Amino acid sequence: MTRQRLPPDQARERILDAAEKRLREGGLDAVRVQPIARDLGITDAAIHHHFEGRQGLLEALLRRSGRRLKESLRAIEVADPEVIVERMAQAYDDEGLAELAMWLHHAGWREGGSGMLSALVETVHAARERCGVRVELEDTARAIAWLHLTLATEPLFGGAVLRSVGLSSAKPSRGAQRAWIAEAMRRLLFSAER
Repeated sequence: MTRQRLPPDQARERILDAAEKRLREGGLDAVRVQPIARDLGITDAAIHHHFEGRQGLLEALLRRSGRRLKESLRAIEVADPEVIVERMAQAYDDEGLAELAMWLHHAGWREGGSGMLSALVETVHAARERCGVRVELEDTARAIAWLHLTLATEPLFGGAVLRSVGLSSAKPSRGAQRAWIAEAMRRLLFSAER
């Protein structure tokens, strides 16, 4: 069987697709160069050529996931906290972005801030103004930053945090926890009493 050489950007995307699938299905530990190469029928060297190793692959995977999240949030036309929470939670929890970002941060990688959530801040702030909530844009940005921090860390530490405040017996489902966060955001952002 003759191997077909793909253009570099197509090869990178194919490798990232395989890495993303492993991340979703098996978590960060499943994203390893050798198994991905085996999955794709390519050599380890091909992955190293495109990403310079696992660290580079993980960084590229985080950037790609971040771009997707940014586009998903940018497409939100109505500032509905349930939709916002669901889209962010899906990326951080269901797709493994939280674990990936935390691992890279712990490994010393720092991204210079991409303004990933700035369009969402503007959409939510405009909705607040339409509802008669008069606050500075910075207030809206801080609320979205709080939501981002909450949803990014919830998949990793949520259970421990809930237990630390005595909620061990009331183990909420993902859906129940996300609904509670959405309602808290609704009150924070759109309550007349501020």
